Amino acid sequence: MNELQKALTAMVKAYIEEYWEEGAFERTYLQARTGSVPAEYVDFKDEFYDVVYDELHALFRAIADMVEKEAGMEFVSVAVEVNCEDASRVVLYGHYKGQRDVLLLVVWQKAWCLWWNSPEEMGCDLENWYHQALRAARRAKTRYAFAAAEEDVVLTAHRSG
Repeated sequence: MNELQKALTAMVKAYIEEYWEEGAFERTYLQARTGSVPAEYVDFKDEFYDVVYDELHALFRAIADMVEKEAGMEFVSVAVEVNCEDASRVVLYGHYKGQRDVLLLVVWQKAWCLWWNSPEEMGCDLENWYHQALRAARRAKTRYAFAAAEEDVVLTAHRSG
């Protein structure tokens, strides 16, 4: 695993174990399972949504935090739409200071398929999602810079004309 993969995996581990308990990382992401989430985390049907939300949120919060830091965005948010019967949707969006939110990443993921054979395999997927979101953040920054420069040119032309 490279340093980025290690950092992302460590952040996911910290988040999920903060939400649930020590050892939750391995049981949640590194073991095959028959259901959508590890059975020991669900007591009532109403809690099922919360458990799937936590499982997805912990995973993508790590990516959001690293993109926010690397791209210099003011804030990157993670929205999770849980679906018990099909793929749940995760959306990362963020903004630079004084700008509107931009879409950074959308992932549809079935909770019962959300596990990996090894931390290395997980790290590769986390890194790929991270780079997709970071590219979108950098494109957004370039567009904002271009729009600001274009606005300055128009204002300068208007004032001098």
